[in-house]
Amino acid sequence: MFPQPIEVVTRLLLPFHVPSGFDLSAKLALLTWRRSGGDESKKPLRVWDSAQLHPLDCEEMLPEAESFFIGSGSCSRFEVPNGIRDSWFGNVTALVLPGPGEHGASSPIRLDPSYGLEIFVVADSIGVLSIAFRLPCNQGQADTLTLERALAVNYHLSHLRYRVPVFRKPQPERDPHLAPADPGIPASETAATANVCDRLGHRGQPFTLRELSDLLLSTLGAECGREQHQFLTYTTVLFNESVDFSAAATRSLVLPMLSAFAQIEEPRHAAGVAEEIGIPHCTLNAKHLAACSYLGAAHFLANQDPPSKSADTYDSGRVDRVQRKFFTAFLIALAQRVLAHRFLRDASTGMADGKPRVQQLTDIWNRFSRFEANGYLIDVSRREPVNRVFRLAHEAQRVPQTIDALHRIFRDRQAAEQSERQLDLQDRLGRIEFFIVAFYTAEFCNLVGDRLKLDDLYVFAGELAFAFIAGLITHLHHVEPTHVGKPGGWRARQLLWVVVLAFLVWMAVGRFLVAREQTAPIPILKVTIPAPPTRSLTLPPVLVSPGMANGKPGEIRKGK
Repeated sequence: MFPQPIEVVTRLLLPFHVPSGFDLSAKLALLTWRRSGGDESKKPLRVWDSAQLHPLDCEEMLPEAESFFIGSGSCSRFEVPNGIRDSWFGNVTALVLPGPGEHGASSPIRLDPSYGLEIFVVADSIGVLSIAFRLPCNQGQADTLTLERALAVNYHLSHLRYRVPVFRKPQPERDPHLAPADPGIPASETAATANVCDRLGHRGQPFTLRELSDLLLSTLGAECGREQHQFLTYTTVLFNESVDFSAAATRSLVLPMLSAFAQIEEPRHAAGVAEEIGIPHCTLNAKHLAACSYLGAAHFLANQDPPSKSADTYDSGRVDRVQRKFFTAFLIALAQRVLAHRFLRDASTGMADGKPRVQQLTDIWNRFSRFEANGYLIDVSRREPVNRVFRLAHEAQRVPQTIDALHRIFRDRQAAEQSERQLDLQDRLGRIEFFIVAFYTAEFCNLVGDRLKLDDLYVFAGELAFAFIAGLITHLHHVEPTHVGKPGGWRARQLLWVVVLAFLVWMAVGRFLVAREQTAPIPILKVTIPAPPTRSLTLPPVLVSPGMANGKPGEIRKGK
């Protein structure tokens, strides 16, 4: 028999995307609410307020993990004020589960005052709506909460589309065990309206978590698309000091139930096998078991001391630490998975329509590289138990496999782009080769015709014909696809032999039938040009003055 829980707290998580540059704080500030039927002159209350993170949320967190979790430093947490929460849920809320065996009967559930309604923003890119409930355990009473009942409540709370549970503030007429008769409270109220805002805050008026979540995120618009249409669950179940998980018998008993909570299994689901529950899990110590799946996480805890001695011990804050310190580690792993899947969708969208746009894929690769550098964390805390739980969530959310798939996609896309560029280059070279082969074929025909002394018009016609045929064969060699058992361009190689034979025939026909006519040689005339007559030149005598004889410059005089 399973041990009886003494405290069960469940967070319902709904992740959604926050686009780059989106002012989430301003959008959330637009949502207001005023209780219908009250004083209409009162100003509507703002539903979301910015709030600081709890000290335990980032306690002993590594700087790089805290930087990723908080993001740019703006507000990363929002909460619904206590006054609005109390108006909607009161101290105790009636919960009606669907399905056979329930018969429309309501059971008590409480919106946990420590966590309530929150939105966490991770890495400025992923928002997570959190709705926390605490299940009354009622130990020692006839309606004592069992693990099977807590599992059924978790299963129904997580659904948003079918088998959805109904909430309402207790009313004496419908929920006498939760709201005793009071003359000040009317037996019945006005019928529920279609608008959930008018139903919230009134006794007996039903609403669902889908209606509530749609209202809480209504001002964000279609830009902040939801990642999924089912709540993830993050559950802590506390047992008394008699439970010891170091005993093999205890672990064999509770491990299948731990797996069921982590995977949000329905109550009648086949039980897991203790030796292999199929999801990442670990025993952190004798008082703490943890398991994670793609749909959530579950922690089974046990006190170390009896209630009389646990007031000032670690037992008093055991659940709160798991719901805060370990919870942020799970949020980081969840954000990594959502971001990695966003990159997968962006990459597939970029390659969906025909030829992918290189610039778009380059932008995705750049953003993914920044995410790897800042957000692909190996550890998040200085405490090993927190890191162990983070690695469990990391594995359960398939983050390493998704990152490897992205690397393979980008690597294959890069190889495909290089292949396309190479084929394009080959195509351009093929076009150039077409003209080169045609030109040299014409030159070869001209050379052969000159050597064989073929008719000029015959040679010109051969140049045109064989240049065209050679270029055509070159083109066929490049574009002809590969056939079964035959390489590409095989037909062009066969045609080449035909062209060679035709060229030989062309030379033979030209040599013997279309030879160039012989022309008379041009006579060479010998012209003798006589040399011009020579003329003698007589210079007049030069007279030297007597001064020249004495070594002094004298006067030069010309004789007559």
